[in-house]
Amino acid sequence: MRTITLAILATLVTLSGTCAQDLTLPAEVGSVLPLAPDDYVVPMGHSEDLTFTAPEGLDDRQVVLGFRARIDNPTPIGSTNALVIQVNGEPVQLSTARRELRLLNKPNTFAWTSPPELTWYITTGQWRIAYAPDFEILLDREYYGPQAYEFSFDISDLVRPGANTVTLQNTGNEAVAEHAGAPLDLVFRDLRLEVRQGPGVLPGEPPRRDETGPWQPREQRFAPIAIEDGRPAATIIRVRGHRYELTSEFSAPG
Repeated sequence: MRTITLAILATLVTLSGTCAQDLTLPAEVGSVLPLAPDDYVVPMGHSEDLTFTAPEGLDDRQVVLGFRARIDNPTPIGSTNALVIQVNGEPVQLSTARRELRLLNKPNTFAWTSPPELTWYITTGQWRIAYAPDFEILLDREYYGPQAYEFSFDISDLVRPGANTVTLQNTGNEAVAEHAGAPLDLVFRDLRLEVRQGPGVLPGEPPRRDETGPWQPREQRFAPIAIEDGRPAATIIRVRGHRYELTSEFSAPG
């Protein structure tokens, strides 16, 4: 029994060392770097740091953080804002400061029942994750589609040569867990970095104009716009992955 116990401990130490070792991101287009084994769990209220080393020469590359994720639950009871992502301490939001989209693999909105639409990104800085017991049950559901679990983010501007850290924070809390009847563990598969042909999103703030001189027309920026009818007296405008609702209300004296 003692021999078996020591063997198990040795195996666990080896696995721990393997997970903790520094990972190096190749610079070649098409490279994929796994960041964690399947099924990687971040418990409710916890955050986990995944470290890797990036080389010089990624300026003309697109670096993508990808994974599949679900909130572990016996039944698919919906979804909730459950995940905050940071790279080197910077939040991974829907768009960059230059209004370039980070979410690459699907629209930010999807059809629901009440309300009629939901967004994957919550403006408080969290990402919506679906409840599910596995990574298959939601694939043919009407309201999620084949991208139910999958997320791909352009993080090119946040990766720097040398040491880097991806932080995954589970923002679930006891009140939400009690309502769901589950511990709200986040489960990840295919947690990886991909190097694609670039360039990716640009770093920093957009250049600011000098407002002290003569007036000059601003640079024109074009993006496809979709306009549709919403609820009564509402117009829905979609542009660059964002959804804007325009409403009007009128009244008369008495």
